[in-house]
Formats: sequence, structure tokens, C-alpha cells
Amino acid sequence: MVEVGQWGLKTWEHFPTGARGALTAVNSVATLPFEVRRLFWLTGLQPGMQRGGHAHKGQSQLFVVITGSARFSLYDQQGRHEVVLLAAPNMALVTGPLVWCTMLEFAPGTAILALADGPHEPDDYLRTEEAFRAYQPEPTRAQTGPPVKLSVPLVNAETLE
Repeated sequence: MVEVGQWGLKTWEHFPTGARGALTAVNSVATLPFEVRRLFWLTGLQPGMQRGGHAHKGQSQLFVVITGSARFSLYDQQGRHEVVLLAAPNMALVTGPLVWCTMLEFAPGTAILALADGPHEPDDYLRTEEAFRAYQPEPTRAQTGPPVKLSVPLVNAETLE
């Protein structure tokens, strides 16, 4: 469970293998911050495009830029804002519920893998900033559980470049 309104970075070991490419592996699902219920990926991303631009009422997500790079603009209902650059395949951005997330500034050919802790549910989306600011969640069991420990919580974008 990732706390409501929180985000952070998760890293895994990365093994460059020279002429044979590189390998990044998640050797145990226990190292993931939540039980994965859905996978999706974004391809064909190009400079000037934007993706996301919404928040989820109850869902947490994990994003890995498999190739290329992307910036993630994140903010919560308290006005905390951060822009995070992901440009390494062993680094993941984890977002909890009620984090407005916009992906932008893609390098040519960027591909992003996303994992979510729930299925696609249209009613879970907050698609306008006005709806996001006004939304008041009712506490649920998932929101009152222990928080997930992330590798590097609340990373400043300058440290990632």
C-alpha cells in the first residue's frame, strides 16, 4: 500500500553487460510496493507529447521508463509539487492515490511500463484539476494500512539529472 498523496522512487540492481546490452530484474514480487493487478505500457512517445494528466481516487501505480527518458510532473491536494526525471531502466516512480501525474518531455522512442494495484476502472479517475482539488476521499482499509517504504522518498528532480 502506498500512502494517499505520496510518491517516491524505487530502484533495483542494474547489470550492464557491454555488447550484449543490460539487464534489470525484479527477483521477487515482494520487492514491489503493492500487489500488481494490471500492467500496461506506453510506446511511440515523442517530444512534445503529454500523457496522464489525471489522478486516481484509490489506485497506486509504478512507472518504469524502459528506454528513453520522461519527466513526471506530480502534485497533491495540499499543493506540494515536484518534477521527477526518469532516465534509467532500474529506477521506478511509485505514486499513491490522489497524486496528479502528467508525463511529458519524452525523449524520442521512449517506452514506459506501468504497473497498477487495481484493474482499469473509469470511476477511479479524476480527470480535471477542479475535480481533483475538490475530491474528498472516505477513509478505506487500504488508506489506513501501513505505508510502503520506498528507496528514495520525495526525490528532488535536480538529483536525478
